[in-house]
Amino acid sequence: MQLNGIAPQTDGPFCSKDSYVFVLSLDGIMKLHPLEPGLNEKEIMSVKDQNGKHFLSELIQIAQTKGSGWVEYLWPKMGETNLSKKKTYVYRVPGTNYAVCSGGYND
Repeated sequence: MQLNGIAPQTDGPFCSKDSYVFVLSLDGIMKLHPLEPGLNEKEIMSVKDQNGKHFLSELIQIAQTKGSGWVEYLWPKMGETNLSKKKTYVYRVPGTNYAVCSGGYND
């Protein structure tokens, strides 16, 4: 999958097997996404899964209110188009406006 002509970086330092790390700002901006670098610096609050779940805004809400937690949603694995159940952990970096996220697939 490519976004705006930028190829995914599946072999980079933020990817491992079928998991990757991404960083969000708490004001709804994608700061780092290794698979879709075209999302970097883009507003992401309207992004939703196939069922209409606004999982990124939910991750941000958890980071703001609880500091950390899990969100489950549907998303394709790296290099695939079929949807899989994914569970992502979000952790707010103390003293900053950022949250670090990473997840795994449940199927």
